[in-house]
Amino acid sequence: MKKSKKIIISVIISIIIIIAIVAAVAVTLYFRNKAIEEEKLNIAIKTVAEVSEENLEIDYTPDYTNEDVILTLTTSSEDSIMYRIETIQDDEETTEQSAEENIEYEKYEEPITISENSNVFVKYVNSYGTYSKEEYMITINNIDKENPTVTKKDVTATTNTVKVDVEATDNIEITKIEVSIDNENYNEVTDNSYTFESLQEGTEYTVKIRVTDKAGNICEDEVKTTTKVTPKKETTNNNTKKPTNSSSKNSGSGTTSTTQPSTSSTGSGELSQSEKDAQARVIAKQIASQCTEGTQLERVEKASSIVYGYYARGVHKETGTDYRTAYGVFIKGEASCAGCCRALGMVLSEMGISYKHINENQWTHQWLELTMDGQPGWADANVGLAGYGEYPFM
Repeated sequence: MKKSKKIIISVIISIIIIIAIVAAVAVTLYFRNKAIEEEKLNIAIKTVAEVSEENLEIDYTPDYTNEDVILTLTTSSEDSIMYRIETIQDDEETTEQSAEENIEYEKYEEPITISENSNVFVKYVNSYGTYSKEEYMITINNIDKENPTVTKKDVTATTNTVKVDVEATDNIEITKIEVSIDNENYNEVTDNSYTFESLQEGTEYTVKIRVTDKAGNICEDEVKTTTKVTPKKETTNNNTKKPTNSSSKNSGSGTTSTTQPSTSSTGSGELSQSEKDAQARVIAKQIASQCTEGTQLERVEKASSIVYGYYARGVHKETGTDYRTAYGVFIKGEASCAGCCRALGMVLSEMGISYKHINENQWTHQWLELTMDGQPGWADANVGLAGYGEYPFM
């Protein structure tokens, strides 16, 4: 009996010893494996790749564009690509982001769409979640969606040509300025100027302007102008003597004599000069009321054009008593350049604009000189035009 107990005790002790040995081995293996894993982790942390031109391939179109840029990234590293985008702000420096702020990074899985100029910051991350220490910056600054601006669009017209002076500005580079007249094909402007030739006299034209910048942005504008008309020269009527300086005689195509006209109708029922002037002034006031907008040149040019319309609907005449008056232009429908001058002068008076009648009372072409917008200029209702500078039809 005692022998059986000893055997049992020995077995129990052996089992305990075996368990202890197994436990000791297990603990030893556990801590050994843990140490190995920690060492691997330390190695991984120390060896995560830094982004460089050698291990990151960058692909996008670098030319200026007015569309979004597609950025493609390819790496030869086993680590994953992480990125963040920061819009480029004017007069603002971009600062690099530290590793502790990696929460803002996104994992690169497909090409990135960049809609405005930006800096793209790239890092690698390994399977342990460890990021590269340094950021790699890719700058996308070739996106331009801003249209050019036309800063000058002056036109100069003759009887059969229109010259266009065009200037434009842009935030990058302007590559082309083109002009078209009355929807014809566009012509490229060189040295900021282009001249259309072989045009019709006295015709309104619309000049369209198209400006293109390096990114393909387009600005369109237009300006209207009217070609001039060759003035009709005054001729001496064979049946009329050339007037003298005597104040008691009428002076050719000029004003009436210095003798004051009657202020009442004649016995025959014909209107007096004052009554004719009153009727003409009614129309002059109506015309003046239509010429209230724009620069003084624009207002005077419009008035000249309207008076020319009255003249063109009538007949050119250089004999009689009314051809040289506003009444002849507006009411009777017969006039010369002298009558056009007086008709336009009556309108300008209603507009509060002073003028000088050139070649008044002379057998030659007549027009008005005046100051518009602080500049000397001219107006001629015989052709329906006005302009700055010297009279161009001499």
